[in-house]
Amino acid sequence: MRRSERAAHLLERTHLSAMLRGLGTWNGVLVLNYHRIGSADGTARDPDLWSAQAGELDDQVGFLAEHFDLIRPDQIQDVLTQRERAVMLTFDDGYRDNYDVALPILQKHAVPAVFFIATGLLDEPRLSWWDEIAWMTAHAPAGASGVSRVRELTSLYKSLGAADAREHLLDRIATETGSGRAPEGLGRDEWMTWPMVRSLEAAGLSVGGHSHTHPVLARLSPAEQQYEIETCARRIREELGHSMRWFSYPVGLRDSFDPHTRELVGQSGAELAFSFYGGHVRPSRFDPYDVPRTPVHRESSAQRFRAAAAAPALFARP
Repeated sequence: MRRSERAAHLLERTHLSAMLRGLGTWNGVLVLNYHRIGSADGTARDPDLWSAQAGELDDQVGFLAEHFDLIRPDQIQDVLTQRERAVMLTFDDGYRDNYDVALPILQKHAVPAVFFIATGLLDEPRLSWWDEIAWMTAHAPAGASGVSRVRELTSLYKSLGAADAREHLLDRIATETGSGRAPEGLGRDEWMTWPMVRSLEAAGLSVGGHSHTHPVLARLSPAEQQYEIETCARRIREELGHSMRWFSYPVGLRDSFDPHTRELVGQSGAELAFSFYGGHVRPSRFDPYDVPRTPVHRESSAQRFRAAAAAPALFARP
């Protein structure tokens, strides 16, 4: 058990977690991020992008709804100005399970959330590059697969800028693993459709952009970044009838976006842009184009989840 998990269990056993929540020991906004909802078992998909199973998400949202105000992105600055505390829920990429599984849970608890979509994966549904890496690794000869290998290869992919270099890497993985590239058509049913996205908004939930094809933007030229951000904003405007007010950086680590990215996101009309390296939004450190989010991990215990809400400065980490 990791040190943070042991500390979280200690907080629960001693009832300090509940005491910290009741005392209001922090203020600001804790922005939690999810990806897939469901089980990774037998899927041959990137194991790091399964955030929670349905029952776990239900428990987590129920807990948050009982103890915290859950807010929309347009309420963040009000919370910070009044030095209150709140939680915001976000979901990245546009997976269909977000619609099939997460939406009913959010409606059950009557809470808001934001869905950041990679518009190109809705326009042309296909296996994402991270899932193709996981698929090829899973179909490699015995001994060549594993979570560590997937993480190593996805990290290598994220380090590359040029599209041809990224495609060459996928071809090389296909050859070295002996798996070949993933079959055409695999992954087409894993994404929401535009009518589903419109249904999210009709249900009172928010939708933002997550680039068009989900590259690491800081690895691209300014012109390539502009294409990714502007195309995403245009597709949202065409399909949903409004501007892209919210954006989340693909991958979202500190080196995943740069000054060009921030400027282009602002020029697109987005009012807030969200990162993904842990922490929470503090009144004294609010940057509208670097709003920190904390990932929800499927391997984290319920105690760790509650500890992050009680003391985000200690537990809201990647």
